Amino acid sequence: MDLVPARPARWIDRLGICASVGCGLHCAVLTVVILMYPTLWLHRGLRSSGFWEALWWTELGLLVLAWLFALLAAWLAWRRDRSLLIPGLAIIGSGILTLTIASPFHGRSPWISALALFGGLLVASAHVLNLWRTRRLRLRSP
Repeated sequence: MDLVPARPARWIDRLGICASVGCGLHCAVLTVVILMYPTLWLHRGLRSSGFWEALWWTELGLLVLAWLFALLAAWLAWRRDRSLLIPGLAIIGSGILTLTIASPFHGRSPWISALALFGGLLVASAHVLNLWRTRRLRLRSP
């Protein structure tokens, strides 16, 4: 078994968990914004202020971070365990996030936001599982 140094893997997973929590909070807030959409849309200043464009760039930045941390943590987990569970969770969750953000219904339906939140939870669970396995491996090794 090729042992990966535990310290960088733990930091990558901790940063990935923080990014996933940020993504989850963003999805939860966006769902509330979508439910209040008719009220917000009546305020024309919100449209001309560039709020929706800034929101899209925030989502794109979070998506890039999610892919970066997920792929890096999945690669380290694969090198350590040769198991497909963590890389599978990370890639499926990131794929769901990508499909929901690229969907033409994104920002128009609370169901799409809920699906994006599910993808974020898959990515976060991959990071938590990888962190747990890294700790377990560190405790077992001399």
